[in-house]
Amino acid sequence: GRALVLREPPCPGWRDGKDVITPLRTAEDVVSEGRRMHNCVVSRIPRVVQGTAALYHGEVDGSGLTIQIVSSLFGWRLFEVEAFGAQAPSAGARQVLRRWLNHFATSEGGRCPCGRPKP
Repeated sequence: GRALVLREPPCPGWRDGKDVITPLRTAEDVVSEGRRMHNCVVSRIPRVVQGTAALYHGEVDGSGLTIQIVSSLFGWRLFEVEAFGAQAPSAGARQVLRRWLNHFATSEGGRCPCGRPKP
């Protein structure tokens, strides 16, 4: 069958030095993320399908992260971040994530100013 493509995330991906955040665009991406990071990110797919959340993988502050953001009346906000095995992210990682989220969370329509990847 065909891959379940999830709703377009508000940010198409981001890089700042060695820190990289990439969207999980299909259900298969999410399943792979859960296996790689040993967490239950798969349970978040319904919110992404509804358009109220977006999922990302980050390589931030030297470690892998599973990232969930949710829409709110005030734009996108960080909902949950987990390092490998559902561990809490480092303080450095949380700081990088705030920078990433701020670069698009308050922009017009909550869309990322860095544009969309070309097909």
